[in-house]
Amino acid sequence: MDKQVQNFKLMQLMSMGIIFLILISCTASLQSSASNYVDPSAISSIEQVYKTQILILGTPHLATLGEKFNSQSTGPLLDKLQAFSPDIIAVESLSPYSILSIRAQGDVYKDVLDQFAEPMLQFAIEVQSSLGLSYDEAVAKIDERLNSPAAETLDHRELTALFIASYDMPSAGLHWLQVDEQNRKPDEIISSEIVQYLSERLTSSNEIWSLAVPLALRLGHNRLASIDDHLDKDDLLKIAGPLSQELQAHPLYAEVAESAIFAEGQAVLDSAIKTGNYLSVYRFHNDPATQSKDIQAQWDFFLRTKLESGLDRTRLALWDVRNFNIASHIRRVSAHKPGGKILVIIGASHKPFLEAALSHVMDVEIVDVLEILSD
Repeated sequence: MDKQVQNFKLMQLMSMGIIFLILISCTASLQSSASNYVDPSAISSIEQVYKTQILILGTPHLATLGEKFNSQSTGPLLDKLQAFSPDIIAVESLSPYSILSIRAQGDVYKDVLDQFAEPMLQFAIEVQSSLGLSYDEAVAKIDERLNSPAAETLDHRELTALFIASYDMPSAGLHWLQVDEQNRKPDEIISSEIVQYLSERLTSSNEIWSLAVPLALRLGHNRLASIDDHLDKDDLLKIAGPLSQELQAHPLYAEVAESAIFAEGQAVLDSAIKTGNYLSVYRFHNDPATQSKDIQAQWDFFLRTKLESGLDRTRLALWDVRNFNIASHIRRVSAHKPGGKILVIIGASHKPFLEAALSHVMDVEIVDVLEILSD
C-alpha cells in the first residue's frame, strides 16, 4: 500500500511538472511576438545575477588609421573597459579550432590559410618543431604553467613560444610584451622573423594590439581568446568573382558605396583624431541607430538587389554562417567562466548579428555597451 501511495504521489508530481512546463511553453510562445517558436531564454530559471555577461564592443578597424593612430587616444576607452573588469577578453583573430579544421581540409582552404593564418601558421609549425611538441602538447603545457602554484612568477618567454605553438598569436604577444625589452631577442626557438613580427604587432594600431592586449595587461590576464572564423570562405571564394561582376552592373551598387552612414562614421572618426579621444567613435559604432543603418546599407542591400543568379542571397547566407560560427566560439569561451564577464572586441558590423544569436542563450545576458561607455 505504501508503495502505491508513493507511486500515486510521484504521478501527481509528474503531472504538476508537465502542466508547469506547458504553462511555461505557452508563456514563451506569447513572448515570441506571436511567432510559433520557443525562445529558450524565456524558459530559463537562472537568476539575473548569476547569468554570464557578454559585452560585445563593435570597433572600426583601427589598422586603417595608419600614422594617424595615437595610442594615447585609447586611454579613456580602456579606462571604461577596465571598469567593466571582464574575466575573459575575446578578439577577432582566427580561433585555434578553426585553424585545425582548415588545415584538415587540405588544399580546399589553402587560399584562406594564406590570407588569414599566415605567417602565424608557419611560425607555429616552426616553434612546434623546435620545442618537439604537438599542438595538443603545447596547450597542455600552457595549462600546466598557468595553473601551477608558481603562476605568479611566469616565464613569459617560454609562454610566448608555447602560445605560438598553439596557434594563439594574440596571447603570445601579451607575454612577449612582458619580456624585458633588452631580452626580446631571437634564440633557437623564437626566430628573428618571429621577433620582428611580434615587435611590429605590439606597435600596431590594430584593435587586438592597441586595445585588447593593453587591457589584458592592465587586468593581469594571462591569455586572450581568439574567436574569429572563416569556414565560410570555401563557398565565398567560389562566388566572389561572378557576384562582383553582377553587383557592379547593378544600379544599387553605387548608391550603397555612397551611403550616408559611412560618411557619418568617417566624420566622427576625423573629429576623434583631432580631439585625441576615441570614446565618441565607439559610442557611435555601438549605437543601435548606427547599427541599423549599417545593416541596411551593407546587408539588406543583398535582399534589394534580387540578382537572377541568387548569389546575393548566397552572400548574405555565408555572412550568417560566419557570425553563427563566431557566436559558437564565444559560447565555447563562456563555458569556461559560467557567471563571469566576457568582453568581445570585434568589427562593428558583426555586433548586432552576434548579439541576436547569443541573446537567446538561457544563461547569458547581453550587456549594453553604451551604458559601459557612458560618462
